[in-house]
Amino acid sequence: MCKINSKNRKKIEDCYRDLQHYYLHKVNKELDFDDKPFTNLLDLLYPVLIKHPFYSNDFFVSAVELYLRKKETVEEDLDDLILYIEDHFNVNKDEHFLIFPLQGSGLKKDVSFDKFHLLTQKDEQQILKQISDIIKIDYVEVKSSLEHTRKSRSKHFLESNMMIIKVENQTENVNRLAYQLAQFSVDIFKLIHSAFGMESSIFRLAQVWEEENSHVAILAKDGWRRGHGFSWNAHLKCKIDIDFIADEKYQKIFCLLFNAVTKKEPDELTDKFVNALILFGKATVQRSEHNDVDLALLLYITALESLLTEGFNEKRLRLSAIVPRLINYEGRSIFEIAEPLEKLYLSRNNFLHAGQSSYFSRRDDDMDFLERVSALVILKCFELDFTIQNGNEKRTTTWTNYVDSIFKDLIFGKTI
Repeated sequence: MCKINSKNRKKIEDCYRDLQHYYLHKVNKELDFDDKPFTNLLDLLYPVLIKHPFYSNDFFVSAVELYLRKKETVEEDLDDLILYIEDHFNVNKDEHFLIFPLQGSGLKKDVSFDKFHLLTQKDEQQILKQISDIIKIDYVEVKSSLEHTRKSRSKHFLESNMMIIKVENQTENVNRLAYQLAQFSVDIFKLIHSAFGMESSIFRLAQVWEEENSHVAILAKDGWRRGHGFSWNAHLKCKIDIDFIADEKYQKIFCLLFNAVTKKEPDELTDKFVNALILFGKATVQRSEHNDVDLALLLYITALESLLTEGFNEKRLRLSAIVPRLINYEGRSIFEIAEPLEKLYLSRNNFLHAGQSSYFSRRDDDMDFLERVSALVILKCFELDFTIQNGNEKRTTTWTNYVDSIFKDLIFGKTI
């Protein structure tokens, strides 16, 4: 059961008691947001119940109202009310399946792991049959739903490798999160591909001729739960070979990252790492889709700064000192990481402060290096995230002190 801390319990109990008195004397038993005692209780219970993995605004409000309808007298049953609301959340959740194309990706064979399925490109009838078998929804219904997606939204929807993600949650939450979950998946593929220095076929560099997909189909057993996620600013192209995901090692990394970025309970430190992943994803788009090395450079460096230098001066020096000691870049010494990273930071400064573009001088090798370094740092942060516990100080403070200690140990000559 969601816990109410002792500091707030009396206040919530008093408010709940006031609402019961108000409701029992109310002639019209319909409650709405003009009823102040009702909204007061909702405001107080919201921080408690939002932590529930299947929280829903609609079901939260309706559960409180339904519970009050059974009332004949004022009772001290706050815990029972909370259990009733939680039961409401649990009963109304269901399995949903997010389905979207990985445009531009390379995949030689189907891969399934955890709650994810990656399907190679096939003719339409084959892929629809395969999706139907995986999600256990009648073929005719799957065909109808995805043909609707293709005809009314993204006409090339079924012409690429496909991804399916199983999500158990309230339908309103799935509708709200569907596109972002798909975007995170694409960004994580790119992060792993870059961090481990993988190479893709030259065919991945080719321009994707079809219009970019901006929709995520949502299928479920109940028709009313089906729909689409959407973004006007979609970046779901995945122009890399993703065969590496057949390896259990990379499946575990993918799940670790996906679960971290989609976890329910907010956490300031994890949000910091997620923000860096988002910046990394934006940088890869600028580089691969728009060939804008200046913006890509700015975004990669900004991702590193957000993780390692926030609140400090000497940002160029700190990045050059901390990054090589934080990551393991196979085949490169500390100096071979620090020196080019410093030069790239200077290029970033020249662009940001003097408007000097590096388009004509920047080599692909430099950007490959920076992309890999950024990916390795972000991956390392998520790995360390699970080792930083809540103690006497905030987790963000522990993280800041940790990265600062790497810099200070170097300055004061301590062994790293």
